[in-house]
Amino acid sequence: MALTLILPGRTGVMICAYLLYTRESSDPVSAMDYYGERRTKNGKGVTIPSQKRYIFYFNEIIQHGPRHTPALQLLQIILNSNVLLKYDAHLRISCNGGNGSYQLSPVLDSESLLFYFWFNTAFVEGDTLYLMSKLDLDKPFKNLEIDAQARLLFFPNLKKY
Repeated sequence: MALTLILPGRTGVMICAYLLYTRESSDPVSAMDYYGERRTKNGKGVTIPSQKRYIFYFNEIIQHGPRHTPALQLLQIILNSNVLLKYDAHLRISCNGGNGSYQLSPVLDSESLLFYFWFNTAFVEGDTLYLMSKLDLDKPFKNLEIDAQARLLFFPNLKKY
């Protein structure tokens, strides 16, 4: 119990995955709701959008089997927002061991992030990943409006590495 009070998100991802795997919950939303009600004081449980995204990914794998992780080349990142930047925003893209999971972090300066998010290329539909609002982004900049959107455009990379 103490661990879930300290790290409700990461622990919650694993518990929600277990609930889905054992069919104690029929879908990701009910698994997250159950966890939030039972293991957190505020009833929220898993709150980070990327963690929620990976619970949905896991459910997709349970329902339909593993997905092929395509090699994709990132062509363009589009951010629709009314935030005015005083400086150039730099991008930091991190790979998690070559398993198709990536973290994208637009960096405003040496200490500030605009937002970040994790995604897995196996779950990119077609050539575009849509993040439709501020609610889909992890730790968004406070002045980012709720309807800010991020879109990642990919080109299939035909080379095998």
